Amino acid sequence: MEQKLIKSVRIEQLDALIAASEVEFIRVFETSTIAAVRLPNGYTLIGHSACVSSELFNKEIGEQIALDNAKQQLWALEGYQLKTEMFNSGEL
Repeated sequence: MEQKLIKSVRIEQLDALIAASEVEFIRVFETSTIAAVRLPNGYTLIGHSACVSSELFNKEIGEQIALDNAKQQLWALEGYQLKTEMFNSGEL
């Protein structure tokens, strides 16, 4: 029986794209963080995080959550791109 290669978006791909991107963090309203991620192709993703009070704000945690939020968006976009490529090549 022939085994079919299953294509998928891998976390390593996303990490490599993020590492090759320009990332800026902005703190807003004392409780929120925005991550602006400009991908190598110029497309921009915006991730965000927030906490309930400025006393609980942690810069590192806020930046990580905002970046993770942007990465989730990237995962969806990369999945769409892969599905389109598979459809166009007749693999689906």
